[in-house]
Amino acid sequence: MGKSKETIRGMFASISSRYDLLNHILSLGFDRLWRKKTAKLILSANPTKVLDVCAGTLDLSMAIASQSGFKGTVIGADFCKEMLVLGKKKIEKERQEPEVRSQESEKSTPNPKLLTLNSNLIPVCADTLYLPFKDNSFDVITSAFGIRNIEALKDALSEMRRVIKDKGRAVILEFYKPKSTFLFSLYLFYFRKILPLAGRIISRDKNAYYYLQDSVVSFLSQEEMKREMELAGFRKVSYKDLTFGVTTIHIGTK
Repeated sequence: MGKSKETIRGMFASISSRYDLLNHILSLGFDRLWRKKTAKLILSANPTKVLDVCAGTLDLSMAIASQSGFKGTVIGADFCKEMLVLGKKKIEKERQEPEVRSQESEKSTPNPKLLTLNSNLIPVCADTLYLPFKDNSFDVITSAFGIRNIEALKDALSEMRRVIKDKGRAVILEFYKPKSTFLFSLYLFYFRKILPLAGRIISRDKNAYYYLQDSVVSFLSQEEMKREMELAGFRKVSYKDLTFGVTTIHIGTK
């Protein structure tokens, strides 16, 4: 499967109804933890306006908006409207949940996996390469597991930098190949044998998770990504590996 914009959009549209389940199962549930860590890091800078690009079904957007003490605005942008439609349904459900939880609080044990949206969360259908926002509009721009799917990474990073304020930050969460030879061998076995089979059974799309495998294995290294962010004009670029380097959080300042 190629990496053209229309090909990627079509693939995500085809698996949108099972995308969240696939992510949770195929990451062994670690994706929730990774997003939570990213959300906390984002809010450590006390932003009031956050833009989440390649936002998919808005999991990271919701993780940010549900953090205690955050009363700002999160805009979740993605170019696949089918993914955003599902994300909007999740937002509506979360906004209805507080009343139900309040009524049932004395009858049941709280579920720690449930979120409470404390702030404004606005879905927007938009291409990361052509963001419909003015220069210097956001305190933080972020993305989870979407940057590697963009055909023109350099242009995307430049556009992301454009819409954040001076001294604003980019916080990018992405999959990578483990640096350990042993872990990389296990990783390849999982990606080449387990993941495509499980993904095909759940998504009924034989190409989608072969694409996922290829997109991660063929993506840049953490150091190369750091360099791309620097070339796009970000300063003080750093990164932090999570779960033995299977995922990494990149941080850059405008």
